Amino acid sequence: MSDPGLSFPDQPRVELDQRLTDLVRSANEVLETQGRLRALLRANQAITAHLDLDGVLRRIVDSVQEVTGAQYVALGVLGERGGLEQFIHAGMDEADVARIGHLPHGEGLLGALVRDPEPIRIDDIAADPRGAGFPEGHPPMRDFLGVPIRVREVVFGNLYLTNHPKGHFSEEDEQLVRSLASTAGFAVENARLFRETRRRQEWAAASTELTARMLSSDQGDALSFAAERMRSLAEASSAFVVLLGDASERVDVLEVRSGDSKEVRTTDVIVKGTIVEHLLEGGRPLRLDENEVRDLKFSDADPFGPILAVPLTGSGGNIGLLLAARSCGSPAFTESDLEVAVDFSGRVSVALALQATRSDAERVMLFEERGRIARDLHDRVIQQLFATGMQLQGVLSTLPEGRNAERVDAAISSLDSSITQIRRVIFTLESTGRGDERATGRQRLFNLIERVSSALSVDPSIHVTGPVDAVLIGDLAEDVLAVVSEGVTNAVKHGGANTVAVDVSVDTPGVTVAVSNDGLPLAVSARRSGLANLEERATRRSGSMTLGIEAGLTVLRWAVPLPNETRASV
Repeated sequence: MSDPGLSFPDQPRVELDQRLTDLVRSANEVLETQGRLRALLRANQAITAHLDLDGVLRRIVDSVQEVTGAQYVALGVLGERGGLEQFIHAGMDEADVARIGHLPHGEGLLGALVRDPEPIRIDDIAADPRGAGFPEGHPPMRDFLGVPIRVREVVFGNLYLTNHPKGHFSEEDEQLVRSLASTAGFAVENARLFRETRRRQEWAAASTELTARMLSSDQGDALSFAAERMRSLAEASSAFVVLLGDASERVDVLEVRSGDSKEVRTTDVIVKGTIVEHLLEGGRPLRLDENEVRDLKFSDADPFGPILAVPLTGSGGNIGLLLAARSCGSPAFTESDLEVAVDFSGRVSVALALQATRSDAERVMLFEERGRIARDLHDRVIQQLFATGMQLQGVLSTLPEGRNAERVDAAISSLDSSITQIRRVIFTLESTGRGDERATGRQRLFNLIERVSSALSVDPSIHVTGPVDAVLIGDLAEDVLAVVSEGVTNAVKHGGANTVAVDVSVDTPGVTVAVSNDGLPLAVSARRSGLANLEERATRRSGSMTLGIEAGLTVLRWAVPLPNETRASV
């Protein structure tokens, strides 16, 4: 008798197979879900492990692509004034990027997510009315998932995903990306805080070093350091220190560019019609994005993108600007950038003030030292020389005529000449470093002789008599100085003189200037060109000018009466 074996009835067997299949599918789904959860945990850990903001952004994009399997993933960072400021992407190779030619401008679905920061999930981009199409060379994209990244309830940027392996993004995919976006928000905030703290420390260190440089080196080196640190810390391509000059229409500009930081260019610039004039007029800190720079329509700003400008201030108001400029297409400066730059410029202003104060103190010490030397020369050296001269005069009176008497007389003349020279040195010491507007008439004459002798390699002698200091003021002083300068210069250049003597006398009738020299009489051409101005000055004051030969010397004589208001002081 054969055993037919055991078997399930057909209907229960079908149900068992179905249940086993469902069980296997459920197990696979559990495994898949478990795998995605593990991937999510790894992604969260990877995102939060970085403190560098750029590194965090790149890791967010890579982690989202790894978790979802999307072919293309991008993170668009929003600018302060809307639109996309940065665009970090994954999935496109360099050839794809080169064919597109530019990064997205935030239009179509990307712009829709910017305007309404709520998740967008669609299966067919082409069928959605919000789509704006793709530029030529753009790779094909079908489905789309967009999720905003918020940092303290403020939208920092958006995640964009497309081309899921299954042809569409599921609700679970959206939940995973939203979870990653939340983690990304915390990571971005931490990276921002870390970056801000580090940058403030760098700015503070630069400020400290700048102050030390200002007080230990010349201003040019310190300002070039300030410009370079401004450029580096502001992540700019160029930085400028603009200092107002004596003329309101001109400024001194010190420039440092990236890639060539050792080469510093300093130029004198006319500011009329330039962006520098516009920035100076405001007198306040400001930052301009690239569009705002273009809207100003200044041709000198064409090479630059975003601009950051902060004023330099002194006791009398604004004394210049610190300027940083990024290249075209670069992100705009932030409010935080402006804050630290304002603090830095304040320290630069203080350093400049400290340097000016130190220079003034050193100048005062120098004047005091020169005054001491001048007093010593006058009170000691001249007195000793004068006493020696008197002694020699006494000796000379006891000597008979002859060689010894001649030698003593020559020594006395030499002492007189030395006393005259020392007096000139005393006047020079007392007036050096002062402006002519603060010097007396006598000092201005001696200053002029010093300058002329240095320029012409001659040593004119000068003799001054009368109340010169009380009379040689204002326009009259300018005329007398012009006569002396022109007379000495013509004597040397046109007359070939080796010896020049200047005599300036003031008495009740007026002022007389005589410039005598041992050179040839001046040619007619020289008289017409160089001396016509002196004749005009004399005529204007009802005076006269003559040029002739006296005792074998060429003598230029210029004489004018005193103004009525000046006669009382003579």
